[in-house]
Amino acid sequence: IHMSQSNLHDAEQQQFVDPNGSYKFNYTPPDDLGGMKYVVAQLCTDVSGSTFDFTANLKTLAQNVVRGLQLSPVADMVLLRHVEFSSDFKEIHGFVPVTSLKPDNFKEPVANGGTRLYDVTLEGLTVLQNYSQTLVDQDFEAVPVLFVITDGEDSSLDDRVLKQIAAKKHEMLVSEQFSDVITVLLGIGSPSNNRLKKYMEDFKKSGNFNHLEYVT
Repeated sequence: IHMSQSNLHDAEQQQFVDPNGSYKFNYTPPDDLGGMKYVVAQLCTDVSGSTFDFTANLKTLAQNVVRGLQLSPVADMVLLRHVEFSSDFKEIHGFVPVTSLKPDNFKEPVANGGTRLYDVTLEGLTVLQNYSQTLVDQDFEAVPVLFVITDGEDSSLDDRVLKQIAAKKHEMLVSEQFSDVITVLLGIGSPSNNRLKKYMEDFKKSGNFNHLEYVT
């Protein structure tokens, strides 16, 4: 996983590295948080080669997600991490207050590589669980929320990882550490595209997503 983040957040961020080397992420330390309840969110944006013709749309989608969160009544309680994915993952920024982000400064992504859709979804849930649990352990309330933007199929179609996604979400829900775990799948394209619609509906069901929406 390659890490990069805005200088705006460098001084505020700490980094967690999984002892097994499976993942790492940057985050705002709990001591720097003022509230007691947080929506801990991650946005995963597909920048694989198949998105080459609409990278400007991807930038707009990311901006719209952030602006929507910033206009929410609970905006002050939202911590957001953004990851772009293709054959690899790139952390655009770690968990920071969504109110500190400036969508007008977002850069258009560079599209190339494959689509590690299953892997990034599992990584996202694992990271959300880890950071949310860190907050819960320090007497915060945390609601993990995952947004996944994609235009199509996982490159590997590895059913083992797909099953791990559903199992991870189930584990988070039954732990009773979080009041809810929300996952949102955003399909790039029209539901009139039968192949896209079938794949997205199948992934929603297999991955136990709460919501599926189509965006252009």
